Amino acid sequence: MKTYQVYAIGTALLDTEYDVSDEFLVQHQIAKGQTTRLDSEGLSQLNQALNTAYAPKICCCGGSAANSVIVLQNFGGQAYYTGAVGEDAAGDQFLHSLSEAGVGYNQQVRHADGYTGQCVVMLTPDAERTMNVGLGVAADVSFERLDQNALADTEYFFIESYLASNPNAVDAAIHARQITEAAGGKTAMTFSDPLMVIQYKDALADILGAGVDLLFCNEVEAREWADSKNLQDGIRELRALTKTLVVTLGADGAMILDADREIRIAPHRVKAINTNGAGDNFSGAFLYGVTHGMSFEQAGELASLTSASVVAQYGPRLRSEQYQAIRRMC
Repeated sequence: MKTYQVYAIGTALLDTEYDVSDEFLVQHQIAKGQTTRLDSEGLSQLNQALNTAYAPKICCCGGSAANSVIVLQNFGGQAYYTGAVGEDAAGDQFLHSLSEAGVGYNQQVRHADGYTGQCVVMLTPDAERTMNVGLGVAADVSFERLDQNALADTEYFFIESYLASNPNAVDAAIHARQITEAAGGKTAMTFSDPLMVIQYKDALADILGAGVDLLFCNEVEAREWADSKNLQDGIRELRALTKTLVVTLGADGAMILDADREIRIAPHRVKAINTNGAGDNFSGAFLYGVTHGMSFEQAGELASLTSASVVAQYGPRLRSEQYQAIRRMC
């Protein structure tokens, strides 16, 4: 039996979340509903403007893969994480959050040159999330930062698409796949954000290689992969790249497709006040399910309930006791 259910690599970001008005976005020329990259000066200016007008609601460690493994850990799984943070207060806070959740990590995550990445999440009254990201050192996930022993001792190696923006991180992901699969493990990947599919499809294709065991995406990402307005075009192309494809459909639930069947997962109706973290919670809960004896139907139900719960409150994750309550329901 493997020590870890999931070893994830990702862009380590300190998430700070604000409620803002639509007028604030217009005033500061921020593209609503999109993810925008900022340099250090732009990030500093945005933080100054936000902290002048609003108080942050949430500040915690984040990034797509980090959110997912913390979800898995809170359900009772065992996870390991590799990213890159600076030797600064934000980096200390990020690693403290991982430790507090029980997620393992290696000391190579500290980076002497540069600042810890930050994701500023702005939520408008319609629950739409707008993200501005200052990557700092977050994308600098090289092969040397990986723990090869832990990779060989995991059931699933899990990759987020944000790594595709850095050639060194792409190389690290490819080599980590090889180590994991040579030791009998599997590979899972999440597309994380439609913008990554649009801008870095070639790099994502390199990471996917001949195919992965499990691929998560949402409806928009699937369509963008096929450069089509038709979801079925995206599904057809992506099914050729994975043994199991999981497509989240927002308020319409999700579908799970493998070589033989298509499983529909019903949605859980809630009043959404925050879409931040929905996909990450879905993938983390699903990975917990499939590594703990659940069928695809059961894992999908757990994931659907988890993602519905997180959009009904602020923050990218639930409290530990909330995850345990959901687990008892499923």
